[in-house]
Amino acid sequence: MKKVLIVDDIGALRKHVMRLIVELGFQCQFSEASNGKEGLEMAKKGKFDLYLLDWQMPEMTGIELLKALKENPRTRDVPAVMFTDQSKISNVEEAMSLGAVGYLSKPFDINKVDHKLHKYLA
Repeated sequence: MKKVLIVDDIGALRKHVMRLIVELGFQCQFSEASNGKEGLEMAKKGKFDLYLLDWQMPEMTGIELLKALKENPRTRDVPAVMFTDQSKISNVEEAMSLGAVGYLSKPFDINKVDHKLHKYLA
């Protein structure tokens, strides 16, 4: 069973992503963090197969979290997918240059979620 860490400051969005992943038939164990600092601590302590990171969060942004994850030998090899809204697609280049493996734009489309995450959850 794949272990997924979802880091987003909006609880309803975290639950929505979990529902989409389950609807797609992936067997996952989910952990949730409501900000980047909490997500970083969880990532350092746990073992995950995938990080799903929101771009805009309090305390530590998604891009700051991504940088910290990629700098840490314990977490650097775990694939990270960023969430961003349509107006922030320009952020994608920065995230990819820092090691993100992809992004999902909000609002989420189940087919795009399947396409982007299948490689990491199947």
